[in-house]
Amino acid sequence: MQSTIIVSLFIPLSLLSSSFSFQKIQLKGLVCGSDRFFRTLKENYIKKDIYKQSREVNYNFGSHNIIDIKTGRLYKFEKYSNSFIPSTPRTWIYKDKKYGEVRGSMISQKKGDNIEITWNFYKNQNEILEKRNFTSINLEDPSANFTMKDGRKMKWECEYFPIPRNIKIQKD
Repeated sequence: MQSTIIVSLFIPLSLLSSSFSFQKIQLKGLVCGSDRFFRTLKENYIKKDIYKQSREVNYNFGSHNIIDIKTGRLYKFEKYSNSFIPSTPRTWIYKDKKYGEVRGSMISQKKGDNIEITWNFYKNQNEILEKRNFTSINLEDPSANFTMKDGRKMKWECEYFPIPRNIKIQKD
């Protein structure tokens, strides 16, 4: 009798505690750019499918982000699996004429109402060459502030776009 009472208490308590440790991913789509970019976007793209068109948006000098608004992690749509996959943190390696092999990394995180995207560049594994707070996306306003490589500061207006609920979200 005591064992069934203990078991009957254990199961609800374990389910309750697991629900608090599980954090549901909440994706929002955000496209940013100049007035000219938005005119092109509205003339040439279907808003409900824009989550699939990151390359095209970037080609037209805009910015396309799929963001977990709880953590600040960025995602991208992968057409082969028809799912959203994490795109940060991300690392890559390239050859530089001056420094040789350079490793780059991009991270994103939520700070208040902003998503901060930072790029770091390293030589010799740990020696940092450059750290740039590349973009700050304001989720309330919505807008994106970023610094060009030459130091100019830019601000783009942003608009939310729909994210379909029937597409799978990969965790890691």
